[in-house]
Amino acid sequence: DSNPGTIRAPWKTLQHAADKADPGSMIYVRDGVYNQKLKITRSGTASQGPITFTNYGSEKPIMDGTGLSVNGIEGLIEITDVSYITIQGLEIRNYATSSRNAVPVGIYVQGSGGFINLSNNKIHDIQSTATPAGSDLLGRDAHGIAVYGTKAPESLHDITIHGNELYNLVLGSSETLVLNGNVDTFAVTDNLIHDNDNIGVDII
Repeated sequence: DSNPGTIRAPWKTLQHAADKADPGSMIYVRDGVYNQKLKITRSGTASQGPITFTNYGSEKPIMDGTGLSVNGIEGLIEITDVSYITIQGLEIRNYATSSRNAVPVGIYVQGSGGFINLSNNKIHDIQSTATPAGSDLLGRDAHGIAVYGTKAPESLHDITIHGNELYNLVLGSSETLVLNGNVDTFAVTDNLIHDNDNIGVDII
């Protein structure tokens, strides 16, 4: 991460890239397996453009949550109180817990903000295997993509979720793809959802 972040001398961690990104930045994620969480807390702008995390060319980078902790409801990629963010062309996998009331999420958008685009990602094996309290599976929860508008009266708005594939998710009492709370103006289009053990799309 002391490198200049160029094609020949790249940064090591996605988090460092997120912490340094200015509006309009295009962060190319190269081939490989990244056993890392990513917390995005910097915004792009309408005039300069979004902050974009994308695969490089035809490469297929993988974010892998194997062995990483799940603290409360937590995303392997987490986008909090920001605007003008694009996540595209990533594979997100193997984020799991066996603890009750811990909720792993592939991509978790929360708080307020807008113009967030989640496109052409592959999300799989996000799983909760916790033992539920009863037959209704409460306390056993996971999501592939979750968008939670939690800061009313400010909303999460202008959300695009397009062309993602979400599969092999163990969700318990939760949903593959959910928009919940104060979410205003959104498009959920052409996503392929299969081989999950509970609800496909929930808009609450």
